[in-house]
Amino acid sequence: MGVVTPEEPPPLPASIIVTDVTQQFSMLPALAGVNLAVQPGEFVCLVGPSGCGKTSLLRILAGLARPTRGTAQLAGRVATVFQGQSLFPWLTAIDNVAYGLQLAGMTTARRREAALAQLRRVGLERFARAYPHTLSGGMQQRVNIARALAISPDVLLMDEPFGSLDEQTRIRMQDQLVALWQGSGTTVLFVTHSVDEAVAMGDRVCVMSARPGRIILDLSIDLPRPRTRYADRESLAFRAAATRIWETLEQGLRTED
Repeated sequence: MGVVTPEEPPPLPASIIVTDVTQQFSMLPALAGVNLAVQPGEFVCLVGPSGCGKTSLLRILAGLARPTRGTAQLAGRVATVFQGQSLFPWLTAIDNVAYGLQLAGMTTARRREAALAQLRRVGLERFARAYPHTLSGGMQQRVNIARALAISPDVLLMDEPFGSLDEQTRIRMQDQLVALWQGSGTTVLFVTHSVDEAVAMGDRVCVMSARPGRIILDLSIDLPRPRTRYADRESLAFRAAATRIWETLEQGLRTED
């Protein structure tokens, strides 16, 4: 009798597929029938009012929570970057970046070389031996991004990673992230409260309603890159996209009243 080899599951038609995802916490609904598909290499931004379930959706995608109903599928390796302090305080910058590579079984020499290369990409090579408490908030987030990119993820989930930064640092971080993403092939789902940030960075912007969250607008951003300079943000096309998103957010809030 021959050996039966189990068939490989068919490849997903997109990097991220969310199908009718509903999330219920006790009697409080967080998400209601969310549907979303993100293509390989796309940069999609997710905006919505506070408490609409953006973080809940990312936690489901990251495997940190299970939906009450529906499915969430991701293709390939996944990395996450969240807001706030997520670096290990007892590890240096280079050891933080190398942590995922260590879990993957890479040798010490190779993972330190790879981690140093990622720190170089985010402009922090000379801070390789610095501990997190000695770095500014923007520098810590660059280490977070370097750590996420070190594993060469197919999908990068980011939950308001620049939310606590001052405006100048935030715009610089937007520039750096887009530069690192372009040409990488990585698919990015980026949660933000800032409409301008979403338009500046996204290929598409998806707008969620107030709780229970659902997607009420999926807007393609047909603007040339880069878009983060002040003049770009004041262009008619940029402002038209931002206005459309703001109008949808306000409409979604009125619907819930």
